[in-house]
Amino acid sequence: MSGSMLKRSAALVLAGAFVLIGCEGDEGPPGPPGTSVPVVPGAGLQVDILSATAPATGPATVTFTVKDGAGTPIDFLAELAAGKFGATRGPRFSMAQASVAGGTYDQALYETANAGAPSGKQTRPTSVPASISLAEAAALYTQNADGSYTFTFPTAAPALPTLADGFPLAPVQNAQTLVGVQAARTFDGVQYPVGDSLEFIPAGGTVTPHQVVTDAACNKCHKQLTAHGTRRTVNLCLTCHTPGWVQNPGTNNTANAIDFRVMVHQIHRGQQPTDVQNVDNPWVYKWSVNNDFSTVAFAPPNTVRNCVFCHEGGAQSDNWKTKPSRAACGSCHYAVNFATGAGHLGGPAADDNNCAGCHQPETDGAAPSITKVHSFLYDALTNTTFVGADLGVVIDSVDVTTPTAGTVTFTVALNGAPLDVKATPLNNLRFTIAGPTTDYGGPRGPVEGSGVLNHAPGYIQTGSFAGTNSSFLTATGTPGQFTAPFVTLSSATPPVATPIDLTPANGQTVGVGVEAYIIEEGTCPAPPCAEREWAQRPLPPTATSPTGVIYARVGGGNAVPRRLITDAAKCNVCHEDLGFHGGEARKGPDYCAMCHNSQNVNDERTSQFEVDPDTGAPFSKTPGTVQLSRMIHKVHKGGEAVPAGSPPTPRPTYTLGATRNFNADPDADPPRAEGEAPPAEFGHQFPGDIKDCQTCHLPGGYGLPEANVLPTRFVTFTCTEAAGADANAVCGTLSASGGVVAPDTLAGDAFWAKEETLMGAGQAHCGSCHDSTAAVAHISQNTIDGVESCEVCHGDGRFMDPIEIHLPRP
Repeated sequence: MSGSMLKRSAALVLAGAFVLIGCEGDEGPPGPPGTSVPVVPGAGLQVDILSATAPATGPATVTFTVKDGAGTPIDFLAELAAGKFGATRGPRFSMAQASVAGGTYDQALYETANAGAPSGKQTRPTSVPASISLAEAAALYTQNADGSYTFTFPTAAPALPTLADGFPLAPVQNAQTLVGVQAARTFDGVQYPVGDSLEFIPAGGTVTPHQVVTDAACNKCHKQLTAHGTRRTVNLCLTCHTPGWVQNPGTNNTANAIDFRVMVHQIHRGQQPTDVQNVDNPWVYKWSVNNDFSTVAFAPPNTVRNCVFCHEGGAQSDNWKTKPSRAACGSCHYAVNFATGAGHLGGPAADDNNCAGCHQPETDGAAPSITKVHSFLYDALTNTTFVGADLGVVIDSVDVTTPTAGTVTFTVALNGAPLDVKATPLNNLRFTIAGPTTDYGGPRGPVEGSGVLNHAPGYIQTGSFAGTNSSFLTATGTPGQFTAPFVTLSSATPPVATPIDLTPANGQTVGVGVEAYIIEEGTCPAPPCAEREWAQRPLPPTATSPTGVIYARVGGGNAVPRRLITDAAKCNVCHEDLGFHGGEARKGPDYCAMCHNSQNVNDERTSQFEVDPDTGAPFSKTPGTVQLSRMIHKVHKGGEAVPAGSPPTPRPTYTLGATRNFNADPDADPPRAEGEAPPAEFGHQFPGDIKDCQTCHLPGGYGLPEANVLPTRFVTFTCTEAAGADANAVCGTLSASGGVVAPDTLAGDAFWAKEETLMGAGQAHCGSCHDSTAAVAHISQNTIDGVESCEVCHGDGRFMDPIEIHLPRP
C-alpha cells in the first residue's frame, strides 16, 4: 500500500513539473465564449403579477413571473405538469372591481378557487373547477418570450352558470380592478405558499391604491396571515370577500356577512364588549364546527377598540376615522340597528352619507370624536373619558455594596417632563430584588427557601413609596431623580422601615426592577366616574442593561446579568403594552421572571378548602406552576388542537389560579363558595406561527444545551386542619377581606401537609408545548435519576436541534 502511494505521489510531482513548464510563453488569443452552466432552481417561491387585462367581452388575462426564493426563474409549466403546484388545477386567480377609485372592491368578477357559486354568496363565475386536470389547466397558460407566463380565464365552465344566467359579469372598463393569485409550490417535501396582487384600470389610467389595512399590520400578530389553506395577502382576500356576500346559515355556522370589512371586525371583536349594549351579548361568528370565532380576544391589554393597531401604513389607513360607514362601524357596534334607528342617537340611516356629519375624526361633534372613543382614553362600558398619562421610570443605578443598606437611584418623568415624586407622589412605586441571576429562586438568593417574607423564594419587594411614604425618598439634585432605600414598610402610622437584609446573597448577583402607576379619575356625564391606573412604560434599555432591569453584585464586584431570553419589545409587537397585576405595572419578561420562577407553585391563588366538596375527604391540590417559561408557553398554546391519540382534541383548556379573595360570593357568575378560587382559563389559540420560537425569543434565547437552571417545583398540598375547627370552610384563617395563609409558607405549615416533586428543565420548558401523551412518555423515558438526556439528540447542531426544527413556516 505504501509503495503504491509513493509511486502515485512521484507521478503527481512529475505532472506538476510539466504543467509549470507549459505555463511559459504567449497566452494566445481569447477563445470563443464557453457554454453557460444553467442555474437550477432551488427552494422557495416568488410569483409576481406584471400586468392584467379585463376586457368588456372575452376572457381576462394575467401575466406573471415565477421564480424560486433566490430569484431564479422556474420552468413553471414543467413543474405544473409534475404536480409541484398541486395535484389538480394549479395556481388560482381572482378578480374584483371597485365602483369608486381607491374605494372598496365591491364587485367580484372572476374567481378560480371554488367549484360553484352557492346560493346566498355574491354571484361571480367560477372559471376553473377544483377537479380540472393538470393537463386541462396547462392549456390556460402561455409562456412568453421574456420568460413570463400569461393565464387566460376561460369564458365558461362545465355545469356552471352561463352568460344567460348573468355570468360572467362584464368588467367596467374605467373601473379600478384588483387581480390576485394564490400559488403554492412543493420543493423537497416542503410547501411554499405565496400570494400577489395588482391593481389596474382595464381602459388604462392612474390607479389610486386601495390599502385600508396592510399585510404588515396583520402580520404583527399573525406572523404570516394565511387562510383557506394557503391563501395569503389582504388584497387576495378582497377579491372574494366583497360586500353582499353572505354565508348560508346552517347547523355549524351562522348567517354572517363575509364582506371583508365586516367579517374581520366581527372575528376580532369576538368576546370583547365594544359598548354597553354588547355586555353579556357575545357575537357568535362561526364558519364551521371547527371555526368558531366567538371567543377570540385581542392580546391583552390591547383591545379591538384600538383601531390604529391594524389600520396603519396604508394609503387609506385613516378610513376608520375619516370615512365611517354602517358596515364597518356596525360590525363591532352590532347592537345598533341602522334600519330602525334602535341604539343609534341619529335615528334610522339608509346610507352612509351623513355618518361623518356627527362622527368627526378628531373633534367632538354631536357625538364624541371617533379618535377619542377608539383609544385607551375612553371606557365604553362606563362612558368615561380620560386624559391619560405617559409615566416613565428608569433605574439609573443600584448599590448593594453593603448587604443591609442597599439603595436604588431612579428617574421619573410624567408626560416627558421630570416629576418630583416627593412633592407629587405616585399612587404606587416599589422595587423588586431577585436573585441569583443564574436562576431566580436558587440557593443564596435574596430569599432562600419558601416561607420567608413572601410566598415564593427568590425575590423580595420593597415597601411602596407612594403617598406619604415618598418621605423615605432622597432627591439627588437632578430633576426627577431620587434614591430609595431597600426597606419594607409597615402599615403603622407613621410606617416603620425595616432594612432588607441581602446578606444571604452576598457574592451573588441580583436583579432590580420597578413597578409604578398613577391613578386618574375620568370625566363622565353622571359622576362618580371610573378611575384608571396608568402604569409606567416598559423599562427602557440602559447603558448597562438591554432589558432595563439593573444587575448588581451583593457585597460589590462585577455583576453577572441574567441570560437574555426575550424582551418586552417582542411581547408588545402584538400585546401593544403588556403588563399585569397592580395597575398592569409589572412589565417586561425579565421583571416577571423575578416572581414567576421555578420555585413558585401558585399555591396562594387556588382553592383553599378544609375538605373536598365532593368527597368530604381532606382537601388536596397540586397547583400548576407559574414558572414564566412553562406558564407563557401554556397560555399561548391555549386550546390548540392536537393529533388524535394525544391529549383530547381539542386540548384541555389551560387554567391558573386567579384570586386571593376566598370569601363566598353568591352574586358571582357562577356563585363562589367560601374557599373557592375559580381559575382563569386560557383556551385561545396563538394567532401566529407557534412553531417559530423567534416570534417571542431573542436569538440564542432557546435551544439546547439548557443554561444551568433549576428544576421546576410542584407541591401537593393536603389540608391538615380538622373540619369544623373554626367557623370558616377555609383551610387556615380567613380575614375579613378574604385573605388566607398561603400554603407554601412557614405559616402555612400549620395547616397543610406538603409533598414536593421536581420536573427537569427540558420537560418543564419544551414539554410545556410538547405535552402529548407520547411526548411526555418520551421525555420521561430519557430521564434517569433526574438527569435528562435531551441534548444527545436535540443539542446544538444535532439532527433534531430545536433551533433548526422550529424555523418559521415558509
